[in-house]
Amino acid sequence: MKEIKSILLVAAGLCWLMFAAVIGLILVQYFGGGAGMQLFGFLGLGSLTVVLGLGQVIGFVAAAFVCFAIGMLLCLHGLIPARASEETGSSVPPSTPSAN
Repeated sequence: MKEIKSILLVAAGLCWLMFAAVIGLILVQYFGGGAGMQLFGFLGLGSLTVVLGLGQVIGFVAAAFVCFAIGMLLCLHGLIPARASEETGSSVPPSTPSAN
């Protein structure tokens, strides 16, 4: 059962990493296409188009970062084995009997 959980966590993490990569590719395409000038070209290069473009870039970068962070956390959680206290479900380590 633990192996299936680990495999599913790694698979979910890889999916999130792929989402981050796709968002990164969209961002590269966005920069290559003029960074929003094709949408707002009729307005000219004014402060409004610069602010809108900057907002879109910041949003793409934030989304890519969040997807990357979630993907890495899921992959690491699936690859690193749990400690003994987490496997038993108790938060207090078992006490050892005293020598008295």
